[in-house]
Amino acid sequence: METGNTSNNIVLQPGDIVTVPHAGIVYALGAVGRPGGFVMANDRSQLSTMKILALAGGLSKTAKSSHAVIVRKDGQGINVKLPSI
Repeated sequence: METGNTSNNIVLQPGDIVTVPHAGIVYALGAVGRPGGFVMANDRSQLSTMKILALAGGLSKTAKSSHAVIVRKDGQGINVKLPSI
């Protein structure tokens, strides 16, 4: 993962947990209440997509939850299905 090798990528399913080692900061950008970077307490912290959205003040009225994407450091995107809130 740290070298950016995408040959081992797998399809994510609802309920899967994605662990990002040594991330330090997770960014929530786009149509959220408070876009920006959020510091992870340590490299063993786990933040779900919903927790990150909560830290970012939730989705704005113009957000399209069906178009949410997790973008990795190497620029690869992973589509995410967010629950309707």
